[in-house]
Amino acid sequence: HGVARNKAQAIVCWRKSAELGYAPAMFNLGYVAINGDGMKPDPVQGAAWYLNSAKLGHVPALCNLGICYADGVGVPVDILEAATWLRRAVAAGDSAAAARLELMKSELLKTFEALKVKAGRGDAKAQHKLAMCYLQGIAVPRDSAEATKWFRKAAEQGSAEAQFYLGARYLNGDGVPKNELEAVKWYRKSVDQGFVEAQFNLGVCYADGAGVPQDEVAAFKWYQKAAEQGFDLAQGNLGVRYYNGIGVTKNKVEAYAWFSLAALTNAHDQDNLAQCKAELSPVQIAAGKKRFEELQALIKKNTGQANKSIAPGTNAVVSASKTVAPTANTGTDSNDAKSIEDLRLKAERGDAKAQYKLAVCYVLGDGMPKNQIEANKWFKKAEAQGYTGQ
Repeated sequence: HGVARNKAQAIVCWRKSAELGYAPAMFNLGYVAINGDGMKPDPVQGAAWYLNSAKLGHVPALCNLGICYADGVGVPVDILEAATWLRRAVAAGDSAAAARLELMKSELLKTFEALKVKAGRGDAKAQHKLAMCYLQGIAVPRDSAEATKWFRKAAEQGSAEAQFYLGARYLNGDGVPKNELEAVKWYRKSVDQGFVEAQFNLGVCYADGAGVPQDEVAAFKWYQKAAEQGFDLAQGNLGVRYYNGIGVTKNKVEAYAWFSLAALTNAHDQDNLAQCKAELSPVQIAAGKKRFEELQALIKKNTGQANKSIAPGTNAVVSASKTVAPTANTGTDSNDAKSIEDLRLKAERGDAKAQYKLAVCYVLGDGMPKNQIEANKWFKKAEAQGYTGQ
């Protein structure tokens, strides 16, 4: 279009755009890597780009990533993971994803029945997967109590991920009476095994004084541990804390570096990054970029990849404001919200009901322009905590 065709140059441009956090460019890179269109085929790299694009809500990436998991393209075959991503795409109106899910119905049911048998025999991995099926409504209707039951069985056998989920259930009162002390107990068990999402949520508990005395320094410590393992929500929270001087000395150059990392896979932090950048001098920006590169190298060393991406439903995040100027968590129920802004603040702090209501507002255009991508993002956050509006 106006220039000679040059697929290699197109890929160069897409990569620069993707590195700035643009989801459609990430999707394009995933497509050309998997199909070898203009480059040597690399399904693993392609699936990774789809994953980062899907995390930002790009609907074609949600669908294609689900297909990758269904067919074992660049990732191991995982029919349940495939269904998780395809359901996101269906919620955003993708007809191709709906058709693929329909074809997978019998396979999903077989997988579910096989999991029930293995879980009943005491297999901890099967117990955790069975809990996820009940939590997300895959192959069976959502059932919070059943999800909690199977998370507990797996957690008691030492599954770090199940321990994390059980902690989240106690913190939010999902399937069990709310008990912040019990939540922290299970988070600590998960943290002892190095589970990154538990590190993040333990930081949230310290920030909010949930089950532990409020301690912003301790919150910073746990956010940092998770951030240095590539967890984008923790990276964004470190940016907020360095920007505002919460639990650490204020340092906007450091904030810029952490926002830069988080913005690669979190659209909200792109706004935070832009605001932070506007307040820095060219020299400070250069220092922030250098620090960003150092942090990328550290995370790659810690995890073997530049920036960890978490699949939906695997990070039942319970709190933590992601805004540049966070306000205190009032702890009130989201039904008391008197405005969209109140609802948004509650949602950003981890209130699952508020997250769901905010998603509905985006779907209906109630108080804001319709935005299916934002709706999908907030539905995902609510569902990760087991809340489906029922």
